[in-house]
Amino acid sequence: MKKSIIKPGFEFIFTLSLFAVLGLPPLVFGQSTKDEQITIVNGDTTINGTNIKQLSGKERQAALKDIGQIAAIKSVPGQAPVIASNTRHKTVVMKYRFKDSTAGKMNREQWRSKTMTEDPMMDFSRKNTQDFNYITTDNNGVSTHVSYRVTEPSGPLNNMASTPEKAQLDKLDVTDLNIVPEFSAGITVLMFNLPSKAIAEVMLKDSKGNVIWSDKALKGSFSKTFPLGLNGIYYLRIKQGDKLAVKKIYKDQM
Repeated sequence: MKKSIIKPGFEFIFTLSLFAVLGLPPLVFGQSTKDEQITIVNGDTTINGTNIKQLSGKERQAALKDIGQIAAIKSVPGQAPVIASNTRHKTVVMKYRFKDSTAGKMNREQWRSKTMTEDPMMDFSRKNTQDFNYITTDNNGVSTHVSYRVTEPSGPLNNMASTPEKAQLDKLDVTDLNIVPEFSAGITVLMFNLPSKAIAEVMLKDSKGNVIWSDKALKGSFSKTFPLGLNGIYYLRIKQGDKLAVKKIYKDQM
């Protein structure tokens, strides 16, 4: 069991400022940034003050698109360091606040920082790789960390498509792919966009080739919520007309 670093009796609010870069890194080129603030209270996620469950499809898609464009920010003058990355494997420093309601603290707000560093053996750049990292902490100070790494599989597609089919089909361009956990409900949200509004076949399989679910993408976009309980490797297959995309998803929750 993971040892709690926060005493019971706290009203815990996790806040992570994500800087979605519109263009080039702002600290180098002075481009404008957009600040996304995510708060997780008892497992419920809010984006800029609105519960993610209450956002419309377009609003949630826009918010997750911004999150998917996170760039590394090493420091902000006058503020505690906040570093976030989903395309490069770097140290991640997450700043959170909580209210101490224990005796003598008078409900005083305090700040703490949590640092996560990926396995050094994995500390190298990969082509077409996305990393999604999330943390929630309950009222007892117990933290849950879930991460998803999305890559393009190399070699055989592990029952997702035969070699002849892969050779005949062109590559499908999948954009704005986002994977988000809803901690309180114990489910995962998968979203992405496609270049065409034609119907696309979407399928998720485990590493043994067993179908977890199959669905269809309509009008060039896709959104689905589903339970994904076990850690491991999964394969997302998206086929639209004569084009195919296969994504390898590694889930790790602790």
